[in-house]
Amino acid sequence: MTLTELSIKRPSFIIVLFTILVGGGMLAYRELSYELMPDFSPPVLTVTTTYPGASPSTVESQVSKPMEDGLSGLENLTDVTSFSIENASIILLEFKNEVNINDVLQDAQRKINTIDNTLPENASKPVLAKIEPNATPVLQVMATADKMDGTAFMTLMDEQILPLIKQVKGVAEIQVIGGEKREIRVNADKEKLKAYGLTLANVNQALASSNVEFPTGKVKKRIRTAHGTIGGKI
Repeated sequence: MTLTELSIKRPSFIIVLFTILVGGGMLAYRELSYELMPDFSPPVLTVTTTYPGASPSTVESQVSKPMEDGLSGLENLTDVTSFSIENASIILLEFKNEVNINDVLQDAQRKINTIDNTLPENASKPVLAKIEPNATPVLQVMATADKMDGTAFMTLMDEQILPLIKQVKGVAEIQVIGGEKREIRVNADKEKLKAYGLTLANVNQALASSNVEFPTGKVKKRIRTAHGTIGGKI
């Protein structure tokens, strides 16, 4: 009996068969798992180093170049790419596909610990990380200001704008790259220092000891009013 004859003579059987097929297909579709970004970690590492107040050329010569020279000796390394921007250096390390990224991560960290001693004093400790597509930020925003200096703009970002963004539902982390932090510059007169018998180390020590916060205890004071004496703490 052909399928055509079976469909004509037993229509109820065909209806039940197609119902089972459609129902099974819908159930399988609902249980089907899929990911927009599959769990895949390419053999690429990033090294990020911040150097506040440094121009791109200074970052390149004092941070990016020493990092490139020190990391270029890693095994199974295929390419090294550096980006020197204002206040920060970003280096991409690409390895062969067959390497174990966790083993390479440990080797690179040992290299960085050695190179860190040669970087400028004001540069932060290099941060080594794997490129993970699932951990990539979903939104990148660049902010600029035409009528504000860099320090005032960063103060505005830290004190007013970033706290509001952190309160948005779903925001897990905010990373800020670039900008100028507020700092105080002291210009010393060598002749006056010599006349008073002081050195730059003495000035540095005096500034450090003056900028210290520590608890000093409680002060009790009794306040006299028209209705009597009130005890209080300050």
